[in-house]
Amino acid sequence: EEARQQRYHVVFISNQYDSSVPMFYQKASASVEQACCWDYHVVLIEEPTVTKSERGDDDDDNDAPCARTRTKNDDNTAVVWDLDAKLPFPFALREYVKYAFLPNPPDRFVPLFRVLHASTYLRWFSSDRKHMMKSNGEWSQPPPHYACIIHPDEDGAREEDCSSHCKQYRSMSKNELPSERYGEVLTMDQLLERFG
Repeated sequence: EEARQQRYHVVFISNQYDSSVPMFYQKASASVEQACCWDYHVVLIEEPTVTKSERGDDDDDNDAPCARTRTKNDDNTAVVWDLDAKLPFPFALREYVKYAFLPNPPDRFVPLFRVLHASTYLRWFSSDRKHMMKSNGEWSQPPPHYACIIHPDEDGAREEDCSSHCKQYRSMSKNELPSERYGEVLTMDQLLERFG
């Protein structure tokens, strides 16, 4: 069971400026051709159960015109679970990055990816959602209907007031935060290399 859980990774997407990353095929956009600019975005990546070496797949440049989604029996492809995308759910990682991101963005829009095991996220992440509020106290967007995500304190009890680590997870400054809690920051090439 633990090995199965280690296949799942929470991925925070932002950039070195913590400002905006244009993404396509997002539900928040008027059309799939129009980018939605997120200050950060979060997706789940599920690793394949079969590694590249086990499947003998060295061809990383397959430009098949048809996007490939994972089927129930296809365990050879890392997939992205993006609740905000207008793409199949889940969607093959390599196809996802082709559709979701600009191919050669200006430096200020180059996406970076903070990757951490889902179990690490569940253990440490907390958000009080204050980053979603305007200075006048109104929501910039309606908040999710579920409760704030908070991690257990050292005694295993839930904190009464919801603290927030969202800023640290959104930050794409490399090597400034402990990886055992905050994961690691990868470029798109590094992300694709890691998850094949």
